[in-house]
Amino acid sequence: MPSPTSPRRTGRNACPPAAPPEGDRRTGIPACPHGGRTSAFLGIDVGTTAIKAVLIDPSRPGGILAQAGGEYPIDCPQRDWAQQDPEDWWRGLVACVRQVVSAAPDVKVVALALSTQGDTLCPVDATGRALAPARTWMDARAAPEIAELSQAREPLWWYRRCGMKPAPFQALGTVAWLRQHDPQAFSEAEWFALVPDFLMHRLCGERVVDVPNASRTIFFDTINRRWDPEAMSLIGIDESRVAQARESGDVVGALLPEAAEALGLSTDVIVATGGHDQTAAATGCGALAEGTMMLSCGTAWALLGPARSPVLDSQARLQTQCHAFPGGWGVLGAHAGGALLRWFRDTFAPELSSRDDAYETLVREAEAAPPAGDLICLPHIYGAITPTWKEHARAGFLGLTLQHTRGSLVRALLEGVAFECLWNVTVVEEVVGHIAELRMIGGAAKSLPWAQIVADATGKRVVLPQVNEAAAYGVALLAAKAVGAIPDTMQVTQHLPLAAILDPDPAASARLTARFADYRAVFHSLTAP
Repeated sequence: MPSPTSPRRTGRNACPPAAPPEGDRRTGIPACPHGGRTSAFLGIDVGTTAIKAVLIDPSRPGGILAQAGGEYPIDCPQRDWAQQDPEDWWRGLVACVRQVVSAAPDVKVVALALSTQGDTLCPVDATGRALAPARTWMDARAAPEIAELSQAREPLWWYRRCGMKPAPFQALGTVAWLRQHDPQAFSEAEWFALVPDFLMHRLCGERVVDVPNASRTIFFDTINRRWDPEAMSLIGIDESRVAQARESGDVVGALLPEAAEALGLSTDVIVATGGHDQTAAATGCGALAEGTMMLSCGTAWALLGPARSPVLDSQARLQTQCHAFPGGWGVLGAHAGGALLRWFRDTFAPELSSRDDAYETLVREAEAAPPAGDLICLPHIYGAITPTWKEHARAGFLGLTLQHTRGSLVRALLEGVAFECLWNVTVVEEVVGHIAELRMIGGAAKSLPWAQIVADATGKRVVLPQVNEAAAYGVALLAAKAVGAIPDTMQVTQHLPLAAILDPDPAASARLTARFADYRAVFHSLTAP
């Protein structure tokens, strides 16, 4: 395993110089002066617990002019409940945008777009105010309603129409739960708002949701990119009670006066459709070309491969959703990642919890430990998601001996997460074809040793883009595209500066391939009915 200071690299990895005033010859995109001020585009990523904003000049590769961030809470009043006050999204958005605008007073913001957490939904009245807390994707209270819907139409019926099988975290379950347990909010709701249309209405007065987010509700026809009347009828709603679905990178309108005043922007700023956070991040890190897949490493790890047709897995092991590029779809896999390493730190290395270098310290211990040998870590800290869908699966270490150290455990953990990545990549390749390159972003992408383990386990080249906040950057590009400032997002992101390119080590790959067979055998034996 290479050290953090000397990774195996091929290709360029240095930051490019700033673009000249006339633009950047590599992208072919001219600089956009606006009354003597540089035109800039704003991307805002409204996540589960945090919000981030970036201001970009797309004439420069990775040209982030300013960025800011903030946090907001999740309320968990009962077991399986995880909800938010939608006003926290708006307050966070206002604070973030004001920080970014004040940090770049010499630029003109031309357009903005939103990247948002998926699946989270709340009922709203005619003024756009929430009638109940927003139920987030982490909420599992709708399990009984999902079970009923899965009996009304078998899971593959939903998958073939909507690209996913019913699960408690989806908007489908939220609407069904409200109908059963909060009939007043259900009946009074003017529409059922996802995060993007809740904020879009506040920004420009329009009830519009981007197609990638709509396609995750499980009452949207993902194949034909429109709302599904039959699926909606099963939860007692119709198209009049949802937002209009529009493709990513479309102009929706201009800022309302009150929104412009709150944000510190002018009323001529255009609001464009953005995307679901994973599709936005794939856009921002350049993972749109065939053979390229995004690996986003956060609390959970998500893999998103692009497809030019609405491909479905015959065994429904993956999720298919609409992507943020025209006529595009994404095949999504997900599994536990950062949550497991954080749990390990807090449980077995509490003395490191307050240190900024906690994860680096643990990874160094893993590097110093010999290969894990017979030690296997199953990383399913909250159940197995794709491609096995074993909700009852649990995490664990198997094969411990007196010779194993804390570093041995961390090494097995890093490898276990990489094995889940390999499993998902293998299934994705069955559906969309050969994957040559993983574009790795997020927390784990800052750890070159862990990125190298991913390269070795999957046998794929791992590319680490230097861009920060890929989701916010991606929707900033969509905003620029909406107003014609760039022809397409791929033309910009293919010139992103790179931190490193890691090729798999043949010897390490051979060892991990052999271990993966044991890993799968252990998993199946422990999760068998």
